[in-house]
Amino acid sequence: MHIGIASLNTTNNTSLLVLKGRWLTISAAVSQFCGIKAQQDRLRESGKTEADRMKKSIEIFDSESNTGKWNYTHCWQALSNNKKWEDYKSDKDTQSSKGLKLKSVKEGEAEPSDIKRPMGRDSAKKRRSGTPSDSESQCLEVLQHIMNREAVRKADNDVAKEEQKANQKLKLQLLQKQTEMQERQAELQEQQAELQMRHLATIEAKEKRKDLETERSIMDIDLDSLSGFRRAYYNKLQERILARIQKDDDQGLSA
Repeated sequence: MHIGIASLNTTNNTSLLVLKGRWLTISAAVSQFCGIKAQQDRLRESGKTEADRMKKSIEIFDSESNTGKWNYTHCWQALSNNKKWEDYKSDKDTQSSKGLKLKSVKEGEAEPSDIKRPMGRDSAKKRRSGTPSDSESQCLEVLQHIMNREAVRKADNDVAKEEQKANQKLKLQLLQKQTEMQERQAELQEQQAELQMRHLATIEAKEKRKDLETERSIMDIDLDSLSGFRRAYYNKLQERILARIQKDDDQGLSA
């Protein structure tokens, strides 16, 4: 959202003073940094990249500045190539130049015509009222734009964090469902194995009953009614059946 000069002029005096105070801090720091950065660029040191010059400029600023550590990179990036900022700097440079001329007049080194006319009553009243000048209004507009951009960036970061939390929550839910499905699959496999064992046990029981019925029918055969090889064959089978039964009885007793 862009706030123009008209919106700034309708802001209450307290908000305007806070904004101007913030602007004075930022403009002083950025102005000093611009000078340091320009000096580093003019050195043209061999092998130094833009990142190297930027790092060196920050180190010099931190060691020389009275405003604390350098925390205005985003402001410098927004202001360094901004025409309104250049106009504001030009106005400040002009005011500084006029101040030097006034000092020279006092020392008898300049013509009286160079002396700036004292500020009138209306101008002084306007300045006391907190109403910004055109160049200040333009730069305050830039500052407001920077602050709004930072607010948008913060809002975007908040949205990204919320989306990340939602994605993590969704991943956890999917992982939980996957774990539940794996547990359910393992349970079904266990049930299937149990059913298979029961089925095999049933088949084994049927085979055993069938064998017992076959043995019973063999034992019921009257050998005296048979002759020759048939009698010898069934006699051998009956002996085997009796031997197995005896063996099973012996194992039962020993257990």
